[in-house]
Amino acid sequence: MQIDMHYHGTYVLARAAGINESTALIIATASQFVDDSVETIQDCVFKDGSRLSQVVTAHHALSIANTSRDDQRSVWVPFHFLPGGGDGKGDPFEKRLICRRDSRIARQMFDNAIECSGKEFGAELIGIAAHVYADTFSHCGFSGISSKYNEIKNKSINLINMEEFPDHIKEYIGIKLKKKLLDRISELAKPVIRFFSFAAENFSRGLGHGAVVSFPDIPFLKWNFIFEDGRPGYEAGDEDNSLRFLYGCGELFKYFRKYVSVNPAVTDKAAVKNIKSFSVIKKDILAILSTPGNKDERIKKWQEYYLQNRLINSKGKTIPDYNIEKWTGNLKEICGTNMRDAVNRNLYHFYQGAEFHRTYVLRELLPEHGIFVI
Repeated sequence: MQIDMHYHGTYVLARAAGINESTALIIATASQFVDDSVETIQDCVFKDGSRLSQVVTAHHALSIANTSRDDQRSVWVPFHFLPGGGDGKGDPFEKRLICRRDSRIARQMFDNAIECSGKEFGAELIGIAAHVYADTFSHCGFSGISSKYNEIKNKSINLINMEEFPDHIKEYIGIKLKKKLLDRISELAKPVIRFFSFAAENFSRGLGHGAVVSFPDIPFLKWNFIFEDGRPGYEAGDEDNSLRFLYGCGELFKYFRKYVSVNPAVTDKAAVKNIKSFSVIKKDILAILSTPGNKDERIKKWQEYYLQNRLINSKGKTIPDYNIEKWTGNLKEICGTNMRDAVNRNLYHFYQGAEFHRTYVLRELLPEHGIFVI
């Protein structure tokens, strides 16, 4: 998933579940920051000898770190492609690392985050868990290591609803077509798709969903493909990303309600009196997810529905802009000084939560299921 879901959708679902504005903002920011805490953020060493060390939770698509098997296991596996466990211990190790939507392992991960949400970094931890859990609905079928199970038949990618998109959306997903050639869309699109698929798959060495570029993360796309080993990318009738995302939204809503019940202090007491069930807002959320658009247009749709009180009584307020500079903006100024206390607490709490999550997943949760990644 991308920022429209990890930040804006997460914020809306948290608010709809009865979480107050300040806590929902922390959760949504932490959720998106899982994608943005890349290796370019500097570590800080202070004059008194103390240190702020970044926890890397993602890499840029073209980062050389993506080719490191150790890095894949410490970054992509716990934060973006949570293993589903396969069909049992009899499955090969790499097959057990394949991500499954709403798996037993994913539910245990989120339940643990809620159980530990009373810690000082609890809200940030919930945001991290929300990101990881949401990704199981878009990244299902792929794993966070370079693996033969991530390889696909490049000629098999089929974009089912391309004819429904305006030209700028075709360009957005990497296919530039002129209006006069629309009747030849299928014939012209496939070679371009195959090229991008082949290039991405080879650079990533079979990492994650590189072979199908960003298609799993585009909510309005209906598509399918076949893995190299013959597995269908999606079973018949399951080709619609928006329906998978909708299911994920419903489950996230439930977890946010659990979080509120365990932590009454985060409740928006005014909003909770008029809280809607997910079944009431489900139709509007599906309308948002199904709307063709680039990231900015999809963000605008979340903003529009939120402002119109269609998802929650937002009292005419908008979704706050994602601004990670509020967390990281002063690092250059304070590094090398005695201003250790000037480190943004949310940033430090995010690093605490990220390390806590990674250690729990890799050292406790996965071994409990017989999966030893590190």
